Amino acid sequence: MTGVRPGRWNRTAAMTIGSSGCVALIAVAGVMVDNPGEVAPSETLRALCVALGSALIIPALLIAIGGPMRVIALTFPIILFAFFKFSGFVGATEIAGLAPAVGFWTALALLTLIAAASVDSVRRRDRQKFASFIFVVSASTALASLLPVALSSIAAKPAGKLLAQSIIENAPRPTISVGDAPDIIYIVPDRYGSDEVIRREFDYDNRPFRRALEDRGFHVAANARSNYGKTVVSLASSLNMTDLSTLADAVGPENFDRRPLYHMIRENAVQETLRKSGYGYVHLGNWWGPSRSSPYADSNFYGVNTLWSMTNEFEKALLRLTPISWFATDGAAAERAECGRLKNQLTYLEGVRARAGDRPVYAFAHLTIPHDPITMNENGECIDHVYYPGSGKSFEEYKSAYSGYAAYLNKRLLEIFDANKAVDNGRGLIFVVQADEGPYPKRLQENGAMIMQDFNVDEVREKFGIINAIYWDAKKYGAPYLTDTPINNWRIILSKISSREIPLIEDERSLLMRSDQYVYDNKDVTDILTGAGPQLQARAD
Repeated sequence: MTGVRPGRWNRTAAMTIGSSGCVALIAVAGVMVDNPGEVAPSETLRALCVALGSALIIPALLIAIGGPMRVIALTFPIILFAFFKFSGFVGATEIAGLAPAVGFWTALALLTLIAAASVDSVRRRDRQKFASFIFVVSASTALASLLPVALSSIAAKPAGKLLAQSIIENAPRPTISVGDAPDIIYIVPDRYGSDEVIRREFDYDNRPFRRALEDRGFHVAANARSNYGKTVVSLASSLNMTDLSTLADAVGPENFDRRPLYHMIRENAVQETLRKSGYGYVHLGNWWGPSRSSPYADSNFYGVNTLWSMTNEFEKALLRLTPISWFATDGAAAERAECGRLKNQLTYLEGVRARAGDRPVYAFAHLTIPHDPITMNENGECIDHVYYPGSGKSFEEYKSAYSGYAAYLNKRLLEIFDANKAVDNGRGLIFVVQADEGPYPKRLQENGAMIMQDFNVDEVREKFGIINAIYWDAKKYGAPYLTDTPINNWRIILSKISSREIPLIEDERSLLMRSDQYVYDNKDVTDILTGAGPQLQARAD
C-alpha cells in the first residue's frame, strides 16, 4: 500500500489475520453453545482445524499477493463473519415471506453487498485504525464466546456417562444358541404415527397397511405408544430395554447433556448381546449423528457416499450456518441426495437375508421416513424436499406430502418383508416395524424450542402414538405379541430366542420432556394416552 510504512503495515496485516482467526473461533464456539451437552470435543477438531486454518491462510495469501488483494484481505474478517451468519440472512427472508429459492439468492446478494460495502469502507478510512477496531471487536467477541464453552467443559461431570454405562451393563443378557437363532430385521421409521394419529392429523386411512401386515402374520399393537416423545431418549430406552428414570434423577432436570444418551444408543445392550452370541450385525443409519453408523457393526450402509455424508454432526451444524450447506442440502437437515439414499437403503433391506451367509443376521435400520424432509411422493418419485415450515409449503400441503410418504413406505415395507420371508436359509425370521416417536404437532414444528409439557391432549397423543408391529414364526414361538410400548420389545424377542424368560416391565410409562433442550425433565402423560386421564380437549390454535 502506497505511503504505508512496512512496520506499520506488518502490524495491520497481523491484526487482520488475527481478526479472521477470531471470527472462525466465534463460529465454532457458537455451534457448541447452541448445542449444549451434545458436542464431544473430538467432534470439533477437524472443523476447528479447517475453519481456523482457512481463516488464517486466506487473508495471508491475499496480503502476499499484494495490490488490490490487500484491501480485500483487510475486509476478510467482516466477509467471513457475514459468511457464518448466512443462515440468519435466510431466516430473515423467511420471516419476510419469500420463497426458499428467492430467499437463498436474496441472502447471497446481501452477503455480496456486505463484502462490497466493506471494501469501500476500507478505501475511505485509515487502514491501521480500521484493522485495530476490527481486531478489538473480534477478539473480545471470541473471548466472550469461548468463555461459556470453557465453563461448560469444566462443569461437565462424568457421572452421567458412567451411569449410562451401568444401565447398559445391567440390561438383560440371555444366552442365545445361534445354531437355532432366527434372522432379525428391526426397522425404526422415524415419526411414523399410529393409525389413529395418521387418520386424525393427516386425513389418511392407514388401516389397509395394518390389514396387509396382519394377513402376513404380524401382530400390530392396537394402542401402541412410545415411552418418550423424542428419538434420543426413545432409542436409548428401547435398545437397552429400560426406562431412563434412574439416569434422569441422577443428572437432574436442569441438565441438558445428551452425551450419556448418545452413549446408550451407540453402546446399546441389544447389539452387544446379539453380537456376542454370534450374530452378524448390519447397521443402516441416517444423517442424525448418534445413529449415523455403529462402530460395532460388521457392515454400515448409509446409502450414498457424498462429501456431506462424510461430515460429522458438528461439522454439518457449522456448515448449515453458511451458503455451502444450501448446495448440499437445499436448506434442510438432509442432503440433496436424501431421496436416492433412502431408496438405496430400502433396496438393501430387501436382500439383507440373502447376503447373510452362515451366521444369523441382525439388521437395524433407523429410517428417516416419514421424518422431514419428505423426499418422495406416494409413487416413490423423488420430489423437492418438503418440510414445514420453511419449504414454501402450507401446512395442508405438508400433511398431504406426509401421507404420500407414509403410503410409499408402506408399500416398500411389505415388499421388503416378502423378499426376506421368501429366503429359505434354514433359519426363522423376526421382523419388527417400530417407530421411535410420533409426528411433530404443528405448534412444535413452528417453534422447536416450545415447552412440550404445554401440549394439549391432541398434541400429546400425536407425539406418542406410533406404529409397533412384529412378525415371527408362530409354529415355533406361538402367536406373536407386543405390549403397549417399545420398552418391552426386545425383552419379548430375547425371551423367545434364548433359554431365559426375561420379565417384562409392567409399568410402561410415557414421559414427555420439558423441551428439546431439557430432555431429563419429564412429565408423566401415560394416563392421557391410556384414556385414564382427561378427555380429549379442544386443539390450541
